[in-house]
Amino acid sequence: MKLTSFVILLPHQFLHVMKELVSIFPFFNGQAARSTMLTAKLILNIRKTTRNGNIWMKPKDVEDQILVERSLQGEQQAFEQLVKRYQKSIYNLAYRMTGSREDAEDLAQETFLRAYVKLETFQVGRRFSPWLFRIASNLCINWRNRQKQRELSLDSLGEDKKEQLLFPDTSADPLFQI
Repeated sequence: MKLTSFVILLPHQFLHVMKELVSIFPFFNGQAARSTMLTAKLILNIRKTTRNGNIWMKPKDVEDQILVERSLQGEQQAFEQLVKRYQKSIYNLAYRMTGSREDAEDLAQETFLRAYVKLETFQVGRRFSPWLFRIASNLCINWRNRQKQRELSLDSLGEDKKEQLLFPDTSADPLFQI
């Protein structure tokens, strides 16, 4: 469902318009009506949670809200659409924070996995993209902290131990004898 623009209506006006649409267009029933009523409920919920009753969200943000709700109802295709929408941006963030393509791919995948698992904690009425980017940035920060700890643990070893770890003595190993 692609929202390009919408009119801001008061709650009682919106429900009235929805009832009129169902009565005017007989084909406007079944799945389309359920999906539209879900959209109506989401928009009303968003209106309640924003300041002064005004909707500050862009249509893309409202689409995200709808996709999240559909994902919560068990529709996997809805979450796939969210992944497709944000995968490049999340990968770019992870790449900028790690400097490694492989680590960025792993962290981007972990971001979407965590988002899927914790989707029920997402607050309807808030924008989805900052929530997702916060998950990604926290994962990248944790990754960077682990990298620093590994470097510090190597630095705490003496030079002799570092050489043994980096260049082990292979003279006694029959595989390395020629």
